[in-house]
Amino acid sequence: MRSLLLACCLGLSAVCVPLSGQVAPKSTAEAPLTPDEAKKLQAVMAKATASPEAKAAEENLRKAREELAKATQSYQTSVEKAAIDADPAAAPVIEKTRRLQQEALARRNTPKPAGSAAVASAPRQAPRVTPPAKAGQPIASARPSTGFPRPSELFDNWAAVGLLIALGAIAVLLLRRRD
Repeated sequence: MRSLLLACCLGLSAVCVPLSGQVAPKSTAEAPLTPDEAKKLQAVMAKATASPEAKAAEENLRKAREELAKATQSYQTSVEKAAIDADPAAAPVIEKTRRLQQEALARRNTPKPAGSAAVASAPRQAPRVTPPAKAGQPIASARPSTGFPRPSELFDNWAAVGLLIALGAIAVLLLRRRD
């Protein structure tokens, strides 16, 4: 029994030791921006997006998005028509999905309150989940979404240490009870 408990504790400590390396300080690339850096970045990006080259590129991007929307609509229409030709009984379901998609698109394209525009244009000072880019927004200022925030490495390490201490205490209690 002792050897089994010792093997469990050693195995868990071997699994949790690599977690202690996660507490290393983050590189400067991941460090949040200082307020001065954020202001400088905001000023530079405002000047850059106002340049004629950026305006022309933004217009080209808008046109490409419109063409993509037309091609996507054409594709969806042809697929729906082919599906209805293949099985006319599916027409009500296809119509329902088309209506739901149009409602979702209408909700997504509703204008946002004016107060949130100033906040959205300010540069982030820490890595966070950001909303998708709006139509007409230059790609350079759009930030990719990171998904769910990752848990703190420090918390992970403390959880691993706590688990090891709890297992050690259980092992000691079982050994004392056995003797």
